[in-house]
This record gives sequence, structure tokens and C-alpha cells, in this order.
Amino acid sequence: MSKEKKVDDLLEQCDSTKSYELRAGKMLDLKSLESKLSSIGEIKASTPQVLLIKSGEGSISIYKSGKILIKDIKKEDGEKIAKKIMEMIK
Repeated sequence: MSKEKKVDDLLEQCDSTKSYELRAGKMLDLKSLESKLSSIGEIKASTPQVLLIKSGEGSISIYKSGKILIKDIKKEDGEKIAKKIMEMIK
């Protein structure tokens, strides 16, 4: 039996870019997720490879590979956003 990891355990801090990284663990179809993810913030750019979202003072980059970068957002807020994103991409 595998345990589902908590989002805050999956969130890795990257000091050099003042961001947090999260991995979805699967490839993402960004086009199909775009409307769901727009509830997190304003979609600034959308391509088949990356979705860029402006959220408050920070930004979120979601890659087709499943990599998610949450930049310039406090850790507590980043954890909340990460939980929302992970729920949306299940």
C-alpha cells in the first residue's frame, strides 16, 4: 500500500530563485487544465509546454512535464496554492 504524500512534503524550496517547486508526478495536458487553473490567478501565457499564471504578487509556472514553480509567494500561501493545484490535476 502506498501512502499519499502531503503537499507540504512535496514542496521544495529553491533559494536561488526564491521559489518553491512541486512535481505532479505525471505529464499534464495544460490546455484541458487551463480553465480550472484560471481560478488561482490570471493566465498570462498558455502554450502546449507551459502555463504562466499571475497570482497576487507572485507567479506560477506549470509545465507539461508536471513541474510546478511557485515564485515570489510566501511559503504558507505557496502551500495553499500547491494544494489547490494538486486537487485540480488529480
